[in-house]
Amino acid sequence: MAKNVGLIHQIKGNISKVLSIYSGLSIDFSNIVHQHRASATVNPANCYDDKVENPVDDSAEHVPEKSE
Repeated sequence: MAKNVGLIHQIKGNISKVLSIYSGLSIDFSNIVHQHRASATVNPANCYDDKVENPVDDSAEHVPEKSE
């Protein structure tokens, strides 16, 4: 019985740690979203990924046809 009580306390402690971690992640994610939205409001060009230089889709680039 005493062993079960100890395990229950340990589980409760682990649940508290997990809850704390997820709470921190949630706050961090929320802050990132708010910062992104604020920067997009100031400069709408920031809505696109910073790494994208040309947002035009060139996935269908022209491929020269073979001559027969």
